[in-house]
Amino acid sequence: MNSLGEDSSFSNREKLAAKYGIGNYRGTAEQNLKLLDILRDRKSKTGSSDKGYKGNSIVDYLNSIGEDSSFSNRAKLAEQYGIKNYTGTAAQNLKLLDILKR
Repeated sequence: MNSLGEDSSFSNREKLAAKYGIGNYRGTAEQNLKLLDILRDRKSKTGSSDKGYKGNSIVDYLNSIGEDSSFSNRAKLAEQYGIKNYTGTAAQNLKLLDILKR
């Protein structure tokens, strides 16, 4: 999951499993492999992580790739990618967007 740019914590895997229809997620090897296959397939269908997104809205970008665009998820992503004290400013959002599109 880390190689796909995903947080590999149990709580994130559990959330993704629910999002992609893997019921009663317990973190078994079989469930983790299924989740990884789904994430890889999703990434391969987009061709790249940004789907050619040309805008400058982090919310629109996240929605375009099927990711949660809520403030709490953006704050987690910001922390994951080294953006300290995320408050959702335009500058922080543009920096996060730039990082995620790479």
